[in-house]
Amino acid sequence: MASIDSITYLKNGGYLQKGTKVNLREADIEKKVHDLLPSRWFRDEKIFQLERRAIFSRLWHLASFTARFKKPGDYLTLEMFGWPFFLIRDKKGNINAFHNICRHRGHPVITKQYGSSTVLSCRFHGWSYLPTGELHKARDYMDLQDFDPKSHSLFQVHTHTTAQGFIFVNFDAAETPSVSFGDQFGDDFDPNPTSTTGCEIGNEYEYFQKHGWEYDNTWESSTIGTQFNWKTFTDGFQECYHCPTGHPTTLPKDYDLKNYYLRQGIGASRHFLPLKTPSDDEAYITWLYPIGFLSFSKTMLCIFRFSATGVLNTSYHNEMYRRADLKKPSTEYDEWYNENIPYWRLVDIEDLQLAIAAQKGFSNGVFEKGRVHPVQEHAVKWYQDKVRTSLLEHIQLENKLGKNFDYSIPHDQREYDESDPICKHMGPEYEW
Repeated sequence: MASIDSITYLKNGGYLQKGTKVNLREADIEKKVHDLLPSRWFRDEKIFQLERRAIFSRLWHLASFTARFKKPGDYLTLEMFGWPFFLIRDKKGNINAFHNICRHRGHPVITKQYGSSTVLSCRFHGWSYLPTGELHKARDYMDLQDFDPKSHSLFQVHTHTTAQGFIFVNFDAAETPSVSFGDQFGDDFDPNPTSTTGCEIGNEYEYFQKHGWEYDNTWESSTIGTQFNWKTFTDGFQECYHCPTGHPTTLPKDYDLKNYYLRQGIGASRHFLPLKTPSDDEAYITWLYPIGFLSFSKTMLCIFRFSATGVLNTSYHNEMYRRADLKKPSTEYDEWYNENIPYWRLVDIEDLQLAIAAQKGFSNGVFEKGRVHPVQEHAVKWYQDKVRTSLLEHIQLENKLGKNFDYSIPHDQREYDESDPICKHMGPEYEW
């Protein structure tokens, strides 16, 4: 990796440029206090189910990294927002994704967490599929006159792999997602952004090396707790106003918090904490709307894959990668694993503890109106405005249709459900 440091990068401009007013909206520069979303948004299951239909089922989410899939058939099973799915590499090198649901009777096609196979066989009745999602064999069904194997492929989950190798998924069941990756992120991942917004954000991905990474480990945030709303956690990650008090033994000691920068792009907010002692191993952090983030330095890449399955049930998996030349075992690896990782793990744990504790204030009904600083917390307002807009637009859509609408449900499956007299009588489902 090329040497990167805050001094050189500041001279180059970009999102680390001097000045806390760069890339702020005019309304924020006025320095008028903003309001947080009503606390009910952080505790109401009905609002969460609306978010699931309007946001999670429609937008792109960070899922993994290409270094995890080295040969055809390599797969990884995951779950995000209540949708079990798997990623798999095909013979052409593409990373595909499918709902982990056999088209026969709903059993998971893959039951292992990870592995490698060019033919995937369901344990229940033996139906098998290819890494392209096509039905390979369905015992005793293939010769039935009214059985069409092509119409029984696995349900696709859309994928997009960035130039850096970051793998995103989209659960929209339409042949073409209603929101393209470009619509959601613009040039946020371009090594050298060309748009005015992109240039203000910066081009740190020019320094990122796609190849030469090795998967090392995954840490699950659920070991600390899950009893918080996804927005409660996101709020804390859109600012460093909490850093001096929320992370007292780490960030204030090692980082120049007065020169902390955070810039918004189209669908990403980028964070930079300059070290008090300049180093070529600085960390670059990108938060991804609606929820997810990644960070990288000279020796470490972290993919934070989030899931929320209820209004008060949020968690993430942190996939951690190291540079391939950091051999295991070695003295260098031991230092990396026993010193670098625990440092950032403590920061992770403190952020989770803050979210769990803050959720208690949202949940009792007494506190309904929080405040947001126009500069110190401008990214909180930025992302909450995006959430509000998405929900209002989806409410208009559902009012027009006269029913709930979930982008993740395939059209033929929805029609089958809605044509059943009992399902029709019971009305819409809100929880899954």
